[in-house]
Amino acid sequence: MTAAQELFLQRGFEKVTAREIAVAAGTTPAMIHYYFENKMGLFRAMMQAAIEPFTRMLTGAVTADAKSEFDLARLVEGHLRVAAANSWLASLIVNDVLPESGQFRAAFTREIAGRMLPMLVQLIEHGRASGHLRSDIDPQLTALSILSLNVFPLISRPITQPILGFKLEGEDFDRLITHTTRLLFEGIGVKEKSK
Repeated sequence: MTAAQELFLQRGFEKVTAREIAVAAGTTPAMIHYYFENKMGLFRAMMQAAIEPFTRMLTGAVTADAKSEFDLARLVEGHLRVAAANSWLASLIVNDVLPESGQFRAAFTREIAGRMLPMLVQLIEHGRASGHLRSDIDPQLTALSILSLNVFPLISRPITQPILGFKLEGEDFDRLITHTTRLLFEGIGVKEKSK
């Protein structure tokens, strides 16, 4: 998977062959076929492995006791940390998921976004019902806003990092998490009434 990540980043999913991945990994195309079926299966496995920590976190939040405290901030941080730890994801999504002809668009929509976005919407609905989030927010648009706030810094990094000097690591990354969480909750969180 590491060899595939590097090759996909260098040349894009379409231009890399299973044979090239096998050579870079010190194995054979037959082994890729045995474990992943084909190059698309390998790509799916890479994506699943990368997002698994966030998937577990999101699933756990959805299935948690309804009386438990609503902690969307922890999910925002978890999503940002998983995405930053797998920075290759942003490039592959831009190149191979978002374009209409993207080789992984249908599978990504069905297997990843199609599972995770409804869970996020469900959490937002729970937050509204429990009084932790404003009752007048639209859960679907809020999910889209969260996704935008979390993903755009990673996608735009090749442009914004040299201009702003901001790195998605260390103190800069901690500042981004704090800023994103605060910005989000200033917009959708319930304001405490002053006494």
